Amino acid sequence: MQLSSSINFTKLNTMKNVTFLMLTSKSTIVNVVLMFVMLALMSTFTASGQQTQRVSSAYDFPIKPGSALWRSFTSTQEMIDACQIPDSQLNGMTTSDLLQTCLNYPLAYEFLAFDNQEQGLNIIIGSFNGLLELVQRNDVAKILLEFYKSVDLSQKMSIVPMDKKAGFTFQQGFIELLLSNDSVLRKLTLEERKELIKKCLINHNAQSIDNNFGSVSNGYIIRLLAKLLIIEKNESILEAIKTDTELNSFIDFQTSFPSEQMAALILEKVQAYIASENEDNLLSPIAVPTVNTTTQVLISYDNYTGTYTYQLGGSILNTGGSNITSRGVIIGTSNPPSTQVSIGSGSGSFSAQISPFNQGVKYYVRAFAKNSSGTGYGNTISFTTCGYSNARV
Repeated sequence: MQLSSSINFTKLNTMKNVTFLMLTSKSTIVNVVLMFVMLALMSTFTASGQQTQRVSSAYDFPIKPGSALWRSFTSTQEMIDACQIPDSQLNGMTTSDLLQTCLNYPLAYEFLAFDNQEQGLNIIIGSFNGLLELVQRNDVAKILLEFYKSVDLSQKMSIVPMDKKAGFTFQQGFIELLLSNDSVLRKLTLEERKELIKKCLINHNAQSIDNNFGSVSNGYIIRLLAKLLIIEKNESILEAIKTDTELNSFIDFQTSFPSEQMAALILEKVQAYIASENEDNLLSPIAVPTVNTTTQVLISYDNYTGTYTYQLGGSILNTGGSNITSRGVIIGTSNPPSTQVSIGSGSGSFSAQISPFNQGVKYYVRAFAKNSSGTGYGNTISFTTCGYSNARV
């Protein structure tokens, strides 16, 4: 079976004048509602990307959603035209710059209005010169993979404010959708595709324990894994596609997300493929550590400085299958806290006496631990500094 997601660049170039509002009539009411909800969160999406991927040369769209000029537009086509990148700037952008620009594209959410989101994505690519240039770059697959691997889902979702989580989950799905295109997948080497499988399994595990990721988000990863198996000409999934119309429909984007049984089937076939390739390290991917934050203990009060010393720490409940290379606590006067204090390495419980804490201030504290997969965070505790009558002085 040939993948159905190849991009016809000649055809896409002819689609630049597509009017999105006309096309939404083909979509379901659910998809349209979802699209407008996501459009309302455009500023959230822009702010929640991986910071290390943001570069100064990314294009800054001069007219943004919410501005008076944007509100004055009477058609989607006017919005599309306003977002085109000048050729003089587009041609000089690195692929990393271009990817960040596309992630900030104000109309990126439009593909959610389509029953077939692959079709919706292809139409967006054909109407926005930034995306069209991106998918034609020779190094697009490598840059997408590097970006995808750089995001630690468990860490990011633990520190992203609640009002920005929707934008971040969309960004993840958008990258997975781009990676699912067979023209992109075929640009990856075998080892790079194995790296992508490993990262998909890690992200699937992270999504499974985070309620902010819905079934649609999970569907992007499951579909990407299935397409990776097809690229590898895996006989097991190719045979299943021949007889399972539901599976075939899901892989071809006719349905947005898989049933639990279908997801389990695809994951089972992925694990069987990994075992056959003697890639045991992928079969049981390393997870981020599971950490608990322990309650603070007041140690002392300094009469001269008027500050306190507290004992703070945590305990590592699960190492995630890898050595703990760093651990400690993060402290701050706002939630989430941001000042990191390292307390050694290794598993088990840990603590340290930390100062100074000022009088009459509310502090937030959470433990953390790092391994080769990423950073795990404990629950956040808070306390307000008080008198020193119970402290050991």
